[in-house]
Amino acid sequence: MSDKQIHLVIVTGMSGAGKTVAIQSFEDLGYFTIDNMPPTLVPKFLQLVETTQDNDKIAMVVDMRSRSFFSEIQQVLDEIENNDGLDFKILFLTFFKGFINKNAY
Repeated sequence: MSDKQIHLVIVTGMSGAGKTVAIQSFEDLGYFTIDNMPPTLVPKFLQLVETTQDNDKIAMVVDMRSRSFFSEIQQVLDEIENNDGLDFKILFLTFFKGFINKNAY
C-alpha cells in the first residue's frame, strides 16, 4: 500500500441511461477512464494504479447486467471501502421514458 490517494468514480446504472456519455465527460475533466470494467478486475486494476506516479483520478463504468456481476460488485465495494488510499463515489444512472425531450431529436 502506498501513500497515494486515488479518487475513484464508479459509474453504473440502467441500460440506456447514459453511462458512456458520463464516462466521456469524466475524461474531459482529466480522469483516466475505462468503459465496461468487469467487477472482478477492479481490485487488480487499482493495485496497478497504486504503483504508478500519475492517474490518481479514475472513472470507470462497471456494468451489472447479470446476477453474477451484482454479487461480485458487492464484494468489490466491500474491499474498496476498506482501502484508506481510495476516495470513491458511485454514480448510478437511470432512465425514465417521460424525461425524453422529443424536440431534441
